Amino acid sequence: MIKPRKLIRILSEFNKSHFCPGCMKFSIKVEDKPALDPPYVVSFQGQAPHNSSLEFQAYAPTDEKKRGRQRYVEAVTDHVKYKGHNSSESSVSRSQMTRYAIGVIDKEKNEIVVKSAPFIRITSHSLKLEKATAEDVQQLSVMDARNDLGETFGNKKRKKDIKTIQRSVIDTDALSSAKSYITSAIEESTLVLPETQELEEMMDESRPIPPYHKDAENIEDVYLLDDVIVDVANMDISPLLNAQSTEEIDEVLSNDEFPEYVKERLRPALSLSIKDEETIRALVLLSYFIRLRKLNAASLKPHILQPIFKYSTYKMAEQMLELFTEATDIGKGKKKHKLTSALKDKLTCYIAVVSMIAENFTVNVTELAQELATPGSKLAECFKTAGFYIERKRVDGKRETDRIAKFKVPLTFPKPRRGAAK
Repeated sequence: MIKPRKLIRILSEFNKSHFCPGCMKFSIKVEDKPALDPPYVVSFQGQAPHNSSLEFQAYAPTDEKKRGRQRYVEAVTDHVKYKGHNSSESSVSRSQMTRYAIGVIDKEKNEIVVKSAPFIRITSHSLKLEKATAEDVQQLSVMDARNDLGETFGNKKRKKDIKTIQRSVIDTDALSSAKSYITSAIEESTLVLPETQELEEMMDESRPIPPYHKDAENIEDVYLLDDVIVDVANMDISPLLNAQSTEEIDEVLSNDEFPEYVKERLRPALSLSIKDEETIRALVLLSYFIRLRKLNAASLKPHILQPIFKYSTYKMAEQMLELFTEATDIGKGKKKHKLTSALKDKLTCYIAVVSMIAENFTVNVTELAQELATPGSKLAECFKTAGFYIERKRVDGKRETDRIAKFKVPLTFPKPRRGAAK
């Protein structure tokens, strides 16, 4: 954790360098004590819920020993419960813990209060599964209670009779009820499985895709470029829009490392007398996503990423790292970003969506897979995950058919499958 004086100095320097002359200045105050009240820093296992109005309740554990260092959060929808808690400092040493702080702006006092914020990892759980209770096989029957009394207060003959009866009952039950017990256990387990609709809703909430508008009536309104990543509308693509002649287009395309797949589609888009700015922005963003998959770990930093992606903004570079990399605190306020296998798959799903926006919702998946150096079948699954469907089509006299991704409304996702795939 950064010491209070050092943190104030860092924030003061940031305040001086990032606020324009004449803008309101803020004094900075650091609460140098553990804070367990909201706000919190949270991370969702999978994608965060789409319902922006979902309210989370925070509470402390009943155990007095834990109240001073742990907090729980919980929210419930019709089918899913979200819950999580912060790590206990007793289980993880303070030197190993990544610690977070949040700045709260008080405009009336012109003050920024920086306070410690617990990190909470939130997981989702099916309500139907949680309601299922296991059968209590240890419950005593009335006969068991009577036998206990007989063994305690009965005479010698009574005790002997009870033991004889008990042996007989146990053997008979074991032989006669084994099949029915197993059958009923299977039936009970089957009954508590989530319904198909519930499974679909749970899967839809955790899909690694951009925000979408499922009830949109037009295909171009389901996925919007502005929802894919922040600040995309502020990309300065004026050099691309101003290129008119073939020579100017060749020059502007050579000034940035556009992947060949993007370059083949960007050139005709720039050659039009009236350029479609939305298509050009989508192709530029598609280029950056494709290149992000291939960058080494040393380049995964906002101040390095933004100059590499010359038309992007610093906010875009920051959110790319937030969406598609796993950050690890390496000390001295620095973080190391890693593109994990799961997040790389998420990035590929975003590539599928952006390519559909850029190419009027018809994409040659086979050609895009060659650019990404990934199997066509795996890339096709990413398109299906986003709600697109795949056709097989022979293109340009090829012997083999290509996979072509298309789209239609209403948006539908693949149905969940029970059991092993065949």
